Amino acid sequence: MSRLLLFVGFLFFSLVSLFLHYKFSTSFSFVDEYTHYVAADYMLNGKVLYKDIFFQHQPIPVYMSFVLQQVLHPDTLYKLVIEHRLAVFAFSFLFNLLLVYRFRFVGLGFVIVYELTKYYLFGNLFLGETFIALPLVYLLGLVWEKWQHKKIHRWDYLVAGLFTWFILFTREPYVPTALLLFFLLLIGKGDKKDKIYSLVLTTILSLLTVITLPVASYITDLIVTNFSGYIQHEVATNNIAGIGLLKILFYPFFIFFVGEWNEFRWVLVLLALFFFVFITLYLSRKGDKWKVFLLFLILGSSAIRVSDPGILFYEGFHMLPWYALFVMTIFLLWKEIKIKSNWFYLGILLGVSGIIFLFPHSYMRQDIKRDELFTNNYSRFYTIGTVIKTLAEPQQTVFVDRWDSLVYWQAGLPSSYPYIFSYPVMENVPQFNQARSDMFNHFPPDFFWYDCPKNVHSVSFAQKDIMKEYTQLHHNGKPVCLYVKKSVVSKISADKWEQVSTAGFYK
Repeated sequence: MSRLLLFVGFLFFSLVSLFLHYKFSTSFSFVDEYTHYVAADYMLNGKVLYKDIFFQHQPIPVYMSFVLQQVLHPDTLYKLVIEHRLAVFAFSFLFNLLLVYRFRFVGLGFVIVYELTKYYLFGNLFLGETFIALPLVYLLGLVWEKWQHKKIHRWDYLVAGLFTWFILFTREPYVPTALLLFFLLLIGKGDKKDKIYSLVLTTILSLLTVITLPVASYITDLIVTNFSGYIQHEVATNNIAGIGLLKILFYPFFIFFVGEWNEFRWVLVLLALFFFVFITLYLSRKGDKWKVFLLFLILGSSAIRVSDPGILFYEGFHMLPWYALFVMTIFLLWKEIKIKSNWFYLGILLGVSGIIFLFPHSYMRQDIKRDELFTNNYSRFYTIGTVIKTLAEPQQTVFVDRWDSLVYWQAGLPSSYPYIFSYPVMENVPQFNQARSDMFNHFPPDFFWYDCPKNVHSVSFAQKDIMKEYTQLHHNGKPVCLYVKKSVVSKISADKWEQVSTAGFYK
């Protein structure tokens, strides 16, 4: 009967998850996501990640996109986005199946709550945070099983080693969490041979990954650029060296006192109530205080890029791994303190489901028109990329300044910039600034685009002397920041100008 309930519950919520993934498959356009698509596309055309393509994150999501595009050959921007979003569902389905198989009703409870709520933190997008959340949950489950003196099988250790490697090379801010969980799993007596196998597997995979990369460029992109562009700023902004550290380590307490009030905040409050009830019951039954301390430490290590409770989407997605671990922690504690307390389990599931389905502004109650949503989110990339592709010859080049790098994929032209992307985070690294100057001085792009109305800092760059060599295009009576080299303009046929005029573009 329990196996039947597990199967039916998992199947039902997998279908719910598939529906939600498909329904929101065109929601949001996010540079952290589509950078993976563009980098993979240039890799398919012979470019080398980190050496020829700037990328300040770990490589596995790009490799995953590379495989998807190699196999599926998306020929439209719409297919590109949809296929990657549905690949996230396939990834989640397989991991959820593993969690339910390994941890039974603990895994099923996690799947139900997480799948219904992950959309608030971009859990349906093709992001590193999305991919590492579930492997981290699996590692936490194994650590807890070990603490409760349950049997850890050889395949558990091997899978843990594989997942640790996957997390390490998928999203860098969560390396401490992965290593902490892996360390907690491997320390202690017993299963010595299996632990060695697991450690050797992780080490070999990590070494193989690193030696296949251009190490000097990898270090520059991942460490030097991130430190100068992000890490120093976030340490100062979140006061991590001071009071911010307390917020990170004791984030469940802050859920009650700070943040925005919305349906996701109410979910967090409900989960936090269960969390503290379970912690109290666990300790009252002579539970190990050190294990509670370690739970807070694990959760804190995954909240290093902290945001206030209730902050959603673009501002809150860094909390997705923390949220996944938090949900799993609650169900692990429920199993440990359970005597005749199945009402706890039902209370969590019914409470979260009730908020998601009944809250007046819940995403579940939105009437989504997917084609219209795609147009709202991606029309700029599609339109500009199509105009460039129509006017250009195959051998000509394009340069996209700042965030609109998806234009590269739609335009289908080589980038004139040696590192493909040009993001603000690169501005503090002399090598990238010099390469940019050399590009405009010696091999300027035939087409140049930046989203000037939103990125006003680029305007000063556009006013440099080099811009006198370009013709600025207009769209529906207004100038836009799409420039074509004058020597190229003179060679574009009247037929091509006629084609782009139907979209409102002209000289």
